[in-house]
Amino acid sequence: MKHYFNLFKRKKLRPAKVSSQMICSLLCSIFIFSSFHSASGQSISAAINWTKNIPKNGTTYFFHQNEYVRYDTDAFWPSTAPKSTQSGWNLPASWGGKVDAALNWKDNITYLFSGSEYVRYDIGKNRPSTPPKDTETGWNLPHSWHGKVDAAVNWGKGVTYLFSGKEYVRYLVGANKPDTEPKDIESGWNIPSSWGGKIDAAVNWGNGVTYLFREKSYVRYRIGSNQPDMLPANTRLGWNFTGFISLNDADVHFYDIHGSSARELRDQMNTNGPVFDGNRFDAVARWNFSWDWPGKGNPNECQLDQASITLNSSVTFPRWIPDRNASKTLVREWSSYLQSLILHEAGHVDHARLNKRNVVNAIRNATCETAENEIQVELNKIRTLDIEYDRRTRHGATQGAVFPKNN
Repeated sequence: MKHYFNLFKRKKLRPAKVSSQMICSLLCSIFIFSSFHSASGQSISAAINWTKNIPKNGTTYFFHQNEYVRYDTDAFWPSTAPKSTQSGWNLPASWGGKVDAALNWKDNITYLFSGSEYVRYDIGKNRPSTPPKDTETGWNLPHSWHGKVDAAVNWGKGVTYLFSGKEYVRYLVGANKPDTEPKDIESGWNIPSSWGGKIDAAVNWGNGVTYLFREKSYVRYRIGSNQPDMLPANTRLGWNFTGFISLNDADVHFYDIHGSSARELRDQMNTNGPVFDGNRFDAVARWNFSWDWPGKGNPNECQLDQASITLNSSVTFPRWIPDRNASKTLVREWSSYLQSLILHEAGHVDHARLNKRNVVNAIRNATCETAENEIQVELNKIRTLDIEYDRRTRHGATQGAVFPKNN
């Protein structure tokens, strides 16, 4: 089935003849870091502030799964798109590009942790200066941790904190060993009870503030008061990671847009958006149902009870990384717009995903002669869901999916 709509002109295009494919204007996910902040809920896995004692002032790096972004500490937004951690950081091949924790040490030295191993990282040479080593023995960690470090943060004045599971230890830099027994994170750090006593990442911002991250939320932690000074907030929105969108079970493609005004962004999307069937869109999603069964095409041998069906999706959408000339008002409007657009388009994606089972059942309950027709009946039902959904929401307008607001 093919289905088109234009989110910005609010003009519904005429549906084409029903087939096994649907194309809709789509910016779907639920962020962030294939690419930041995926729908699985896992968010930032590690963070490190590159500021102290390092020439690259004003830079922080955030890691997620096998990707990282460079973050402008002063502007408070990403300065690069997500990149491969494996190649960008020259990590051991056995790590698969995954960094669980990062620790700013001293004298241009950083430590990176993955699984039960760690490496010392030479910032100047942009590569590890040691082969992977066993974390438990190298850092004299509690045996119960099995060498796993989930988060680490340099507290200054020779003190570092390491976190694993629901426990933490204070670590003395000079002594190269913990000076406390493992303690409970939730009570010792007064973190939100919804976090389950765990921390995924921590970064010292260098101004008396540390940020703690857990799944999709974060808190700002005042070093002097030893407690958060804010309620948990959404990481994707609070850290301007909304430009990095990913879908589960879909191939994702981007086209970059640039500008520091709403008009420039609008013009860039109008000019560079993906083209389908002669029309340009801000974003395009394609999903395909494919099916098969033993003996297909032979009425005497077909086995519909063994039918299989596959749903494949791909999405192309815009990616904007704000530059220093972009106002915070524009960043907020873009973030709000994407949030609303994601909400609307996730509804379209769910129509296909949640009705996949109905297509399977239609095949298995049909005869060899009627199976293909029954499939088309189910695809028509999905199309009807999309049409009604667009009518009810005015293609996302009632959900706030308009950019710019005065367009």
